[in-house]
Amino acid sequence: MTVVDHEAERLDRAAAEALAGRICARAAEQAVASCQLLELIGEFDAGGGVGWMSGVKSVAHWVAFSCSMSPGAAREHVRVARAMRRMPTITAAFRAGELSYSKMREVTRVVGLVDEPACVSWPRRHRPRNWPGRSPPTGPPAAPGSGRRSCGGSGWLSGPATA
Repeated sequence: MTVVDHEAERLDRAAAEALAGRICARAAEQAVASCQLLELIGEFDAGGGVGWMSGVKSVAHWVAFSCSMSPGAAREHVRVARAMRRMPTITAAFRAGELSYSKMREVTRVVGLVDEPACVSWPRRHRPRNWPGRSPPTGPPAAPGSGRRSCGGSGWLSGPATA
């Protein structure tokens, strides 16, 4: 159901397209900023930065307190930051504003399970609810003996692209 503020002036097509473009640009800027934050958290975590903070139980505890996040959101930020360090190709797309934090949260759930360089375009084509972390892998291995899954063909990561 679409809710329209009847007090506001109705947009014509050109104005709607321009506003949509501004929204998408702002979302990309937000993705870049989110990536930067997560990369800093990852560096802080990997470097043992929390060891210098008295009374702090974990990186997530420190992030929750210092960045005004709920404990669950802070734990998720640390989890994603750790996984990003193992997914440089997908992280580069996030850094460029091509992927949202929501998509990064989902794609980092399969770190180590997929052939990451071959899968970089996958989160751009699919919605998070259809991502591989939502079901067990069943596709063919990316390379014999690698234990990693392939993005192509009829495997676990294939399927119709969603708009």
